[in-house]
Amino acid sequence: MVDFVQSKQSTALLERRPRAASIPCVPTSDHVASAFHAAFIAWTTPEIAGRADVIHWIIAIRDEHQRVSTHQVQSSSPRPLVDIIEHFERLLAQHKSSTWVSIPKRHWYLPRYLQEAGFAVTRGLNDVNQASSVVHREVEIAKNLQTSAAIQAGSVLDKPMAIALRGHQPQHDPALQQWQPEYWDLASQTPSSIALAVDASSDPTGASAVALLSEHGDAIIYGGESFDSISMLEFNALIVALEYLEITRPASATIYTDSTDAYRVAQALAQYGRCDAGYCGISEDSKHRFIRVWNRVESLVAFDRVQGHSGHALNEGADQLAWAVRAASKLPREQAEERLMSRIAEIRQAFTGGCR
Repeated sequence: MVDFVQSKQSTALLERRPRAASIPCVPTSDHVASAFHAAFIAWTTPEIAGRADVIHWIIAIRDEHQRVSTHQVQSSSPRPLVDIIEHFERLLAQHKSSTWVSIPKRHWYLPRYLQEAGFAVTRGLNDVNQASSVVHREVEIAKNLQTSAAIQAGSVLDKPMAIALRGHQPQHDPALQQWQPEYWDLASQTPSSIALAVDASSDPTGASAVALLSEHGDAIIYGGESFDSISMLEFNALIVALEYLEITRPASATIYTDSTDAYRVAQALAQYGRCDAGYCGISEDSKHRFIRVWNRVESLVAFDRVQGHSGHALNEGADQLAWAVRAASKLPREQAEERLMSRIAEIRQAFTGGCR
């Protein structure tokens, strides 16, 4: 068995450095021929009682003798990248030049630092990397054990937003005085890669809405009464996007938002698993909901912030969807529903090139 040792000089100092060369997503023949294959996944489990501040990760390694080992660690450090890089150093310091490391695309900075430390790195857990399937399996086992522990400990898990089945339009309670529009219309098949935009709308009376529009015409809307800030609504729209990806399961996705606050919080949670309490005005409950669904999404996800009303087609479409839903939610259903459905069809036709 290979003896993994700690290097004499740690690469865990994360000061600003010149931008490294771009990190590929597609492995080369040199990557595949590497003697050591390593794969990494990190996750958080804020629903575990008393463990909201812990980040977990697993590194799987296949060595030159085709033997596979896994190494699971947890940390409560506010700078988990330091611990993660030191872990790689302890395991593979003497084998950097012969190690190919595969990192999920959702980690923006870790691949760059590992590359600068001397490893060969690709973004995305490519199945060609012979440690990737192992790390996937081990993470699933670890999460199941943590969930069982949480249930036994009596943790109270917040219920996530209800998810409609593919092609299903939620039913409404006619006894409700205020109409709360809900609408899902998803294609029967999902492409391997997809772009989508989310947006929110609100007014001082409490009427609000969140909306999602994909480049292929998929649309999701939720409307009703809320006195949350617009940043909270925009962040909730990102959660809706992750729930959509959990259902449709494309290989990769880009989610566009025009909210700086929602983008910053999503980026911090996706990368570090936490952000400061009250950061950008986003509630702890919403952050926990985001993490829970983020951990269930299998797609490789990138968040991108665009300038609102700058001509970005999907963003403009999501904005108009949210505005139309908010306006409709202030009227009786029998008066507004037909016009709203017509408006949704118009927006999808105009901003997705007629895809359906």
